[in-house]
Amino acid sequence: MKRGDRIEVQVAALTAKGAGMAYVGHREVVVRQAVPGDWIVARVVKKRKGCYEAEIEEFLTEGYKREEPRCGGCRWQELPYAAQLAVKDQMVASALATSGLVLPAAGPVLPSPTPFF
Repeated sequence: MKRGDRIEVQVAALTAKGAGMAYVGHREVVVRQAVPGDWIVARVVKKRKGCYEAEIEEFLTEGYKREEPRCGGCRWQELPYAAQLAVKDQMVASALATSGLVLPAAGPVLPSPTPFF
C-alpha cells in the first residue's frame, strides 16, 4: 500500500483522538470523520510509523446515519446526538480497557439537557 492508493475498508474502532480506525491486513489505517461501521472507499494520503492515514472519497455504507452539521467546529456534528453519545461511550470504554484500570461497570453516557445550546 502506498500514498495515492484507493482502498475499500470497514471502520472497526476509534482512535484515542476520535478518528476512525480500519485495517488492511495487519496494517492500521486512520480515517478522519469516519466512525465504526462505515464501509468506505478512501485514498491513502500518508504513511507514519507503520500506520497509514486516508481520506474518505465515498461512503459505501454508513455506520451511523449522518445529517447536516449545525456548525463545523465539533467532531461528529453530522451524527445524530444519540449516535454522538454512542461514539463517545465507545471511546471511554476503549480508553479504560487499554489503560488496564479495573473499574466497576458504569452506566451509559448521560446526555446534555441542551446539546445544541
